[in-house]
Amino acid sequence: MFNITHTSLKRALSHLLRLQREGEALAARDDVKLIEEGRWAWRVMQYLRRILADKYMLDRLPAYQVRALTSEDFKTVPKPLSREEHIAMIRKRINTLLTTLTSVIDQLEAHIESSR
Repeated sequence: MFNITHTSLKRALSHLLRLQREGEALAARDDVKLIEEGRWAWRVMQYLRRILADKYMLDRLPAYQVRALTSEDFKTVPKPLSREEHIAMIRKRINTLLTTLTSVIDQLEAHIESSR
């Protein structure tokens, strides 16, 4: 459950919906670059940190936790990713963040409806 603290809920919803549309457009592209995904993801995370009561809540979600590296990770040299694998990796990261955005949007819409 996300605790949203923002003065204008409709404005926050509008901004989140715009970020969601931009993310869906990025995921649909075949030529999306990691830098484009990173810029979009940074904007999403910054905005969510601004409107959520607990700024570091997203860092505790399992989807955003980074596994600690061990010596086993350095024993083999990873093979370079193909173009398709690279695009699939970027899409997976975008879809993970889109899922979070959708959850926040759904909760915000329900809060707006209940306050009417």
